Amino acid sequence: MATNHKGAEDERLHLTGASHDSSLEILNDNGVDQDVEPYETSLDKRVLDSISKCPDYKIKPAILASDVGISIEDANAELCGLLQAVGPTASFQFETIKNEEAKDIVVMVFKFPSDFRSKAYAFRRKESVKAVLCNIATLLWKIGKVVIAFGLILSLAILLIGALCAMIAAIVAMSRGGNDRHHTQRLMRQMRSMSNLLRQLLWCYAIFGEGLDHGQDPFLREVAHTMALGLNVLMGTPGSIWWWISMRRFRERQQNQRGWGATRNRESVSSWSNNRSSWRQQLADIRSERSQAYDENEKGILSVAVEFLFGPTQSGPSEFQKWKMREVAIVSTATRSQGERVRVLDLLPYVDNPPDMKTFYKDPSHCGSTECLGIITHFNGIPCGIVDRHFIFPELMQQCGSLQSSFEEFSNLEDMSGSHSFFFLPHDEYLNLGNDVSRKELPPYLYESTLCLTKLSQQQFVQCCVLNLLNYIGILMLRSSVVKGGSLEIKNANLLNAILMLFHLLEFYAKLFFALPIGRGIYLSILNFQRKLRNQRRKFYAERRNEEYIRET
Repeated sequence: MATNHKGAEDERLHLTGASHDSSLEILNDNGVDQDVEPYETSLDKRVLDSISKCPDYKIKPAILASDVGISIEDANAELCGLLQAVGPTASFQFETIKNEEAKDIVVMVFKFPSDFRSKAYAFRRKESVKAVLCNIATLLWKIGKVVIAFGLILSLAILLIGALCAMIAAIVAMSRGGNDRHHTQRLMRQMRSMSNLLRQLLWCYAIFGEGLDHGQDPFLREVAHTMALGLNVLMGTPGSIWWWISMRRFRERQQNQRGWGATRNRESVSSWSNNRSSWRQQLADIRSERSQAYDENEKGILSVAVEFLFGPTQSGPSEFQKWKMREVAIVSTATRSQGERVRVLDLLPYVDNPPDMKTFYKDPSHCGSTECLGIITHFNGIPCGIVDRHFIFPELMQQCGSLQSSFEEFSNLEDMSGSHSFFFLPHDEYLNLGNDVSRKELPPYLYESTLCLTKLSQQQFVQCCVLNLLNYIGILMLRSSVVKGGSLEIKNANLLNAILMLFHLLEFYAKLFFALPIGRGIYLSILNFQRKLRNQRRKFYAERRNEEYIRET
């Protein structure tokens, strides 16, 4: 088989007029000779091949950089990543290179086991499977959000349609009381009286509703204002002067909503009525004066329901905040130590996944070396001690002055104590009047904040629970009323089956609206437990670091 392959290769080279030692040449579209680059293996395979050629599988970053053709900084990053992929059987140590002309140089030497290649590929396969599963879970979650959002909108639409049908049924039932003229006039007076009452209620809510709902849901008040004007126009009497005044206000409101994109106020126009701002303008002024945290309070009913079901965007230290914190931690530690040196123990409180505390008691000198290598490589740390495993960061310390003057505020990196609730945000914190967790000093360790089920206020959270319960009870009552013997019995079998199928769908969504927050609560509880363990380990290493500082001083 190998002979045949070699013969085919010789025949291909002979046909192209090339030899084994010469590079292949082809003609491009313009008839110009173009060299074909030989096939290059991937970087990860070249790194593994370079380590395989080293005795005892011990390699230095400079040797890898020379073999593979990358920079020493990239070689350090590749070896650190491979060290984490292989696992605890791989390690690194320090060696001193004697230099007669200058000071001795300390370099890092990475040592890998004989089966490092299989372990590295096993880690790669495991990570690939995790990535595929995460992508599938993300896709399913997006599809589920679409399906659940459809059910939410469908439930609200059916409730509105049901309310309209109930009103129509009531009107029809009232009209069946008789066909005489007096009964018709009495019916029209009752309908007009009911519409006037409804219009007055909507108008009162549009004007004074802000004091009732604490500024929440301005969309509902705008809808109430529009419905009040609409009822006044449709159900009013043209013979009344108030009807024409309402029509004029309605026309002005329509004109104020038109424009070419410019401002809609008319302050430059000289008019007696322009000094009095409209209700919409007053509402806009009130909303503009609120703080950004208070603006979170102004959510429509759909926004509140969606956040109750799917949860908010979880807060926590971002990647930028993490690396900024590690940067400031290195600088602050180096400035108060001799020789601007930083130990591995100084970085352990700021790693993403700190090692177990048992490993510290077993071998304190080598604890957390693998976890901290990523931080050391990221900031181009240089080893400066063999026994105590110290590093210096000359490039980072050159800009030490600018770093000290540009301290970033580290938010959500500290426990919120009793003010933080898993189910909802208390009222004082919701209005940004609770404990302020922003700080300008460096936290003693990286703290991952608790994930909350929702960022709604307590009032909104209870309202969602009550509405969900009423939705489920209403579906059960409506379904029992349309079957045989019910108050709204449907005798048509086909229509009854269609309505029952619709009620089954609504019942499924009603149960799902209960199950989804409960499932999210269980999932977030597991994540919070893992975060709590990581925070405890980081706090432990921060305390050990402080003990070392006290012992040295």
